Amino acid sequence: MIVMFFSFIGGSLLGNMIMLPSKKEKFFMEACIVAAIINVVLNYILIPWYGASAAAFTTVLSEVLILVILLPHIDKEITFRPIYNLIIGPVVGCFLIVLICIIFRFLISVIWLRTVGTVICSMTVYGIVMLIMKNEAFMEFINLILKKH
Repeated sequence: MIVMFFSFIGGSLLGNMIMLPSKKEKFFMEACIVAAIINVVLNYILIPWYGASAAAFTTVLSEVLILVILLPHIDKEITFRPIYNLIIGPVVGCFLIVLICIIFRFLISVIWLRTVGTVICSMTVYGIVMLIMKNEAFMEFINLILKKH
């Protein structure tokens, strides 16, 4: 999930949706080349010792590197506030769900009870986070449900 987040922000959003239309494909290409080289080198060094965890780590690192390289080259008039407002709620909600799963794993040993409790608690906490953050997509979903009744 972390890889997908940084891949979306670094490669997809900044690269494909901002840098390419802004005629800054050179910076995007250079960032991808640097990140790919670092990814391959680190994979070669770390995978023999740490396996799949090393591959995941180096992928996240290379996506973060793309993000760091591209950020200084963004036009100053481009604002990320709407995107930030849209994704902050789900990011916080997902983090709390992971935390709930870890807590339930240690507290409840009966697997079916742990599963049911985790699902119910996670759905409740995620919904509360979306309400508190006033997530636009979630609020539209709630309004749609309320209009049907």
